[in-house]
Amino acid sequence: MNYKVKAKLQKIISSLPKSEAINYFFQKYVTKTLPIPIEEFKVKLNTVEAHLNNFKEFGNKAIENSVYYEIGAGYDMVIPMSMSVQGFKKLICIDVRILTFMDVLNDSIKKIQLLNNPLVKFSEKQLKVVFTKNNFLTEFKNSFNILYMAPADARKTGLDDNSIDYVLTNAVLEHIPAQILSDIMKETFRIMKPGGVMSNIIDYRDHYAYSDNQINFYNYLTLSKEQWKMLNPDIMHQNRLRHRDYSEAALKAGFEIVKEDVTLPDKVLSDLFSKMKISYEFKNKYSDEELKILGSQLVLRKP
Repeated sequence: MNYKVKAKLQKIISSLPKSEAINYFFQKYVTKTLPIPIEEFKVKLNTVEAHLNNFKEFGNKAIENSVYYEIGAGYDMVIPMSMSVQGFKKLICIDVRILTFMDVLNDSIKKIQLLNNPLVKFSEKQLKVVFTKNNFLTEFKNSFNILYMAPADARKTGLDDNSIDYVLTNAVLEHIPAQILSDIMKETFRIMKPGGVMSNIIDYRDHYAYSDNQINFYNYLTLSKEQWKMLNPDIMHQNRLRHRDYSEAALKAGFEIVKEDVTLPDKVLSDLFSKMKISYEFKNKYSDEELKILGSQLVLRKP
């Protein structure tokens, strides 16, 4: 779908009551991106292993004695449900809106059973769970040990100081408005225990390029602030921040950076970037090398 058409549709949806439900309908029946395809689901399960490895490598506390906290669990809850079987003492998930839809949750359980990933082994009880609007919160708690907090503000969680051992965000931070990101970092730092680890996978690509093959992952860097404002709906906000911005926000909040693993373009995409007319707002602030970074694993620790 042409990205400008999609943006205009999502702008309209963002202005309507029950926008999340309407957007879900749009994604399920129009773009047909929900539930996510099996190959994309496999990638999500692989990220579980990446985050878990970061916790084990840089953390100082055994998983079974730890409290897990995830910002932006999303529609399918694949990552927190997969993390629940790793043995955490307690899991807390927070979302700015209630994003759970029952058929997507139930599809997640079916796909996990089908894929039989050795890292994500659900019990017979968990495989038999059928989520409904009336039971999903209870099932999260009783079957997966997950406290689901939504709608909630990650800037003001109400959680106790020094109460969280491990924090995870997965393809979430790029959707948080720039002015809010620093406050979320500060709040996350407050609630984490000394030695706690925050594992972040961040996608710096223009997300419209995933569904519009007429543009590439750097397309939104060609647009001015005013142009982008017209194409950036609240329901699918992209902040256009680059890797340096996240690192600086983390350091300012008090974190130490223990891992920065960035994804760079291949030669074809790098050559395409070199021919693009990047907006002066980015050219004046970042080097080409910084602008080319497509994504990262950014792992933080509270001293």
